[in-house]
Amino acid sequence: MAHRARIYLYREPDSKPEYLGEIDLDHRPVRWSWTRFTYKGKREFGQIESVVPPAWETLGVIPVVHIVLRPASTGEHEPDLH
Repeated sequence: MAHRARIYLYREPDSKPEYLGEIDLDHRPVRWSWTRFTYKGKREFGQIESVVPPAWETLGVIPVVHIVLRPASTGEHEPDLH
């Protein structure tokens, strides 16, 4: 099930965020979890640093999610996303 969120993407951990707009995430956004999404036809993979507001589902709003992009060149295996 896709979960719509307003995404701010950090291409590097200490970089300024880039606002991507409202995007569907593959999984429910949870702080410190890993997520995948498609942006401009490209699959992206990163770690969620924050979800605002934390009780977005109860409030019935679209959350703002900050994601740090995970470099594809690290050679590490992706964590299991269920």
